[in-house]
Amino acid sequence: MKPRITALHAWPRARCPQALKASSTSRSDLERELFGSSTSSAQQQQLVEPDIRACTAQVRAARSWPEARDAIEQAQRAGVDGAFLGACFAALPKLQRGANSTTTTTASSAASTSNSRQHHNPYHLSRGGAAAAEQERQELGAAVQALVEQHVVPLARRQQLDAAQLVSCAVGLAKLGHRDAAAYEALVLASVPHMGEGLRMPEGLINMVWALATVGVRPPGAWLTGFWDELGRRSDALSGTDLATVCW
Repeated sequence: MKPRITALHAWPRARCPQALKASSTSRSDLERELFGSSTSSAQQQQLVEPDIRACTAQVRAARSWPEARDAIEQAQRAGVDGAFLGACFAALPKLQRGANSTTTTTASSAASTSNSRQHHNPYHLSRGGAAAAEQERQELGAAVQALVEQHVVPLARRQQLDAAQLVSCAVGLAKLGHRDAAAYEALVLASVPHMGEGLRMPEGLINMVWALATVGVRPPGAWLTGFWDELGRRSDALSGTDLATVCW
């Protein structure tokens, strides 16, 4: 005797899971029931996702590396743009100088205290502060390298940095001691369309040249020709400091 096979469509409705009753609940109704309305989901995402403009303001106001690091991490999620990079590379050199000063001061204080109070051995406590400052400096260097590779060079090559942002990145990288020639080459090439603007002002051109000279990167001859021509047209606006920088 052959076994009796019941077709799927003939199964009693009571045996089917409630969530699969397509006849009584449409797909859109089911999605709203499970995940909520699309409007509320968008609102929730806006609350979770950081705003790049807020990140830019945060990094500009940063007074310590941890504050800047938090802004950079949030900006990575929000989508780094030229405005953030310009603000970031204006702020990071100051934070690096602060870390270097902290390391030097802490080490000197530790050695002095160790000599005067050896039986308490306070040097180990102060040395912990120096180690923390050194760690911050290493983290900052790694963050700079990541920003350059992932954002500065790609945005420069796509012409998505304006004149002021190009100068800010170049000067900031030079002050940070970053010597990746590829980054400066990308910034120089991206600055060519802005040459007629004087890179915003004569100081912009001078600062760009200062950054390149500081790290030992020689721009193409055509760029230098444009620089001298632009500088000659705006020579009346140059200050003594500007002239000294150009001569240097």
